[in-house]
Amino acid sequence: MDLNKWANGLNERVYNEWKTHFFEWKQGFKILYGWPLETPRLMIISLNPGGDQSSFAEDRERFERGDFSSAQKPPYLTSAYRFAIKMRDLFGEHVELLRETVAFPVSFFRSEGWSSIPRNVKNQMKQFCFPIVREIIQTMPPRRLLVIGLNTYEKLESILGGFTDKQVALLREGEKTSTLIKESKWGAKRGAILRRI
Repeated sequence: MDLNKWANGLNERVYNEWKTHFFEWKQGFKILYGWPLETPRLMIISLNPGGDQSSFAEDRERFERGDFSSAQKPPYLTSAYRFAIKMRDLFGEHVELLRETVAFPVSFFRSEGWSSIPRNVKNQMKQFCFPIVREIIQTMPPRRLLVIGLNTYEKLESILGGFTDKQVALLREGEKTSTLIKESKWGAKRGAILRRI
């Protein structure tokens, strides 16, 4: 399969859905944060892209011209967005691993925060995005999976039909201890969940 052609098709499908059903959602959308890879060493999945209308402007102009090509650079490696900077900091001296990484959200539609999206709109977005998330994971099966946030983890667990979890790290906040990272398996895949970065 030609992954670039497939990724371009994803951009076109989501653009058409946005144009038809979510055009009033001026913040737009983002699917893949970087290039598609056949078997990425790492797949990073977050909840939904942040940003506003200006964050979507460049992609929107390309899509309106009929150019649905996907990014041809690694996710987070060069971007000046705050989340990208945090990701580079998280990877530290292993930042080059991002060259072998695929990253995307479980909901492609931008917002200031997941809770800021009206419930009925959020449900429509989930109904559209979640089957595509499954398709992305099946098309580019990762060796490891890093899931950002417990909310994302719960949604991904629902999309994939569950995980078998093994706790590998804890976060201690005063006297309270909570899970920070979980090592997960579904099929032959392995994953991790990060609570906060």
